[in-house]
Amino acid sequence: MIRTLLLFLLFFTTVFGKTYKEIQFNGLVHLSKLSASEIAGFTKEDDISLKDIDRSIGDFFKQGYFLDIQVREDNDVLIYDFKEKLLVSKITLIGVTETDKEEKYTPMLGIKKGDIFDESKLKRAKRNIVQSMRAEGYYSTVVEVGYEVVAGSVEVSLNISKGKRIIIYDSVFLGAKDFTKYELDDTLANKEKESFSWFFGQNDGKLDLLNFEYDPLRLKEFYMSKGYLDIKVEDPLLKADFNNFSAKLYYKLFEGKPYTITGIEIDVLDNKVPLDHKKEDLKLVVGKNFNVQKMRKDLEVLKDEVGSQGYAFARVYPDIQKDRKTNTAKIIYKVVCGEKVYIRDVIISGNDRTLDRVLRREVFLAPGELYNLVEIKESKKSLNRLGYFESVELKENRVSASEMDLIIKVKETTTGSLQAGGGWNSFDGFMVNASVSDRNIFGSSIGFSLKAESSAKSKNFSLSLNNPRWNDSDYSVGTSVYSKYYENDYVKTDTDGVSFSMGKQLNRYWSTSSSISYNESDNEYDETNETLKDLYISGFSNRISLSPSISYNNTDDFFVPRSGSTFSSYLDFSGFGGKQEYTKSVSSFRHYYGLESLLDIDIVFRYKGKVSLMDGDFDDTVKTPLSSRLYMGGTGSIRGFSRGSISPLDLSKYKANGETDEDDIVRVGGSQLFTNSLELSFPLIPSAKMRYLVFYDKG
Repeated sequence: MIRTLLLFLLFFTTVFGKTYKEIQFNGLVHLSKLSASEIAGFTKEDDISLKDIDRSIGDFFKQGYFLDIQVREDNDVLIYDFKEKLLVSKITLIGVTETDKEEKYTPMLGIKKGDIFDESKLKRAKRNIVQSMRAEGYYSTVVEVGYEVVAGSVEVSLNISKGKRIIIYDSVFLGAKDFTKYELDDTLANKEKESFSWFFGQNDGKLDLLNFEYDPLRLKEFYMSKGYLDIKVEDPLLKADFNNFSAKLYYKLFEGKPYTITGIEIDVLDNKVPLDHKKEDLKLVVGKNFNVQKMRKDLEVLKDEVGSQGYAFARVYPDIQKDRKTNTAKIIYKVVCGEKVYIRDVIISGNDRTLDRVLRREVFLAPGELYNLVEIKESKKSLNRLGYFESVELKENRVSASEMDLIIKVKETTTGSLQAGGGWNSFDGFMVNASVSDRNIFGSSIGFSLKAESSAKSKNFSLSLNNPRWNDSDYSVGTSVYSKYYENDYVKTDTDGVSFSMGKQLNRYWSTSSSISYNESDNEYDETNETLKDLYISGFSNRISLSPSISYNNTDDFFVPRSGSTFSSYLDFSGFGGKQEYTKSVSSFRHYYGLESLLDIDIVFRYKGKVSLMDGDFDDTVKTPLSSRLYMGGTGSIRGFSRGSISPLDLSKYKANGETDEDDIVRVGGSQLFTNSLELSFPLIPSAKMRYLVFYDKG
């Protein structure tokens, strides 16, 4: 009878449940008690059955926070005792550089500080690192994983010992007849080791499995750029010796013969756009060998032309008609235009700081306008030229057959800086400096700069403000004030000035501006030096100048341009009643060309040139002061020389034997200047936009 009663009570509690005076949740860290109550799915007023409690325990475990959950009852109080998993408080990577930690290893770990500790994640991280090292050609990599519980959290360490890299000592190209081994090997990512592999530009032979599967495509690309349309390349065979970590690489290929182009046609299948006039813009030429790279450029030219007329979803593809008997080919570019497409909306995202209107005025398409592919590309360049964004993406979201949304997604970069520093050198002595600047105040595109520096022999202060698009118009305004003090062994100069400028954007590339400035100078010089008497204006002098300028910029990026050119030219008319009278012109030109498409390396070629001319009476210091003349040397001029150290000299102090004391040499400046530079830029730390630079300056 008693047994039957107990079974009945158990059944009743399981199915029908009971109410409690209170429900307690002990040991919670990640969840609040309110959240725990919601997950449990009941309150103390509800009839709570054992089935309900069992379900709630399962729901709690699904949260992923708990190692153990126990439920007990005490004086009609339902108590949940939780034991949570530990948190990761520290992750230490040993055996790798700081740069590699941030850019390579941390993203592949799959676990970070603050995560719940999970041994399976550590095993996965170890596997990811080993696989990544193997993909880079490192074999026998060892990753030792350890962890320690400290003050209720877990400190994780991964000791990475890179294995040895496989070195390719020989590459064999079976079936290659028309090109040398070295010509073919040079096209690959996995190259044979060269004799002086330690020297810049030589192949080190290190195996790179990440690019291994793409090397046959690179070989095929090389042959097709030379006209070999029948080229076949089999998967490479790598024979590796793990005793000495060396390898021999085999490629088997069938070359065929180069094909000559006998004809080029453009066939618009739906006859919506005439394209015959674009034949003269095509890169492939009748009578020349086929070139797959030129063919791709031709496809881009035709797609741009069709896309500029509103056909957003046009398709352009080549029909290559080969004649194997004569090794000739006819190229037919087939174009399907589709329907004209209009922009339904322009959607901007990612600009947490920069105002929408700053971006919209750089986008050359608006809602309701006809789609134009060329204008979309130019809009991306214009946004990149602002220098406010780390990256800019323009995506096309198809809404219907005749409408699309243009989505602008940006990732903002730092535009402001706050700097302070100090130092000492033998000329200036101790010096301190501080500056605060922002090219995009409050996301409005207004630029602001405040700089101050002081040393025993110089003091400089400047404040400037510039609005490149006044009230979102094509006009710009700017102003600046400055104060400069400088002294050396023979002169002291104290100058204060102010300037105001106004400009106008003529079109998306050209702009013009004019500025007017006024400054006052107080000069003291060594009156015992006869040369200085003829070169410096003693005492008070002033200068009023008017400077019109014009500039051009069609580059594709603010930080590292890879295409396009810049040009600027201004005239400085000084006089208008001031003591200093002269005319100076300064013109500079820069051209950028990215070589990545040719070399598979982000190398940028740059040419820079500058020409300056002055018109003034160099025998009359009232008209042409020494400080305003032309000098070379230093950054932005001829690097490797001190600033202003290249200059005509006053020769009156030279003795008959050509000797003189260094203290008696006075650099008097010149009236004509020309400098130019050739530069190659290589990536150093891409995330920080830091690059190597190789340059040649001449002036």
